[in-house]
Amino acid sequence: MAKKRARLLYQALIDGLSYLPNNVIEAEAAVIKKLEDDGIADAAKAAVDYCLNELDETVKDHEALLLAAMRPEDRHALLVDGIMALDADNTALFTDDGKPQVKALEEVVGFTVSAAERDAAWAEVESDLDDEAGIVS
Repeated sequence: MAKKRARLLYQALIDGLSYLPNNVIEAEAAVIKKLEDDGIADAAKAAVDYCLNELDETVKDHEALLLAAMRPEDRHALLVDGIMALDADNTALFTDDGKPQVKALEEVVGFTVSAAERDAAWAEVESDLDDEAGIVS
């Protein structure tokens, strides 16, 4: 996931987050390219440096801000879906006790995951699998 930085030229609402002119955002290259194509951002190094050095702006990590704004239940649902998307036959993706590797789950969902978050999502997946198999716990 390659990230790029860009200076916003106008006030913008991006993925539900509000940004002001001269904010510097860091986001996936595809997001920055679309903003440039739409005339909303300038990813030239000089434009970014101007905001950071002359206007004392700080870099706003778009993905981190999105995650911070995400409701916990939505994040949990993404983790459950991410676990279900893992190749169950690939033992390298799972720990010795059968839980998904945190790093493997992070690669699927695209954000940092704690072991506690993984465990909570894994408990739900295990429960659902047990229900489907008719196992009573």
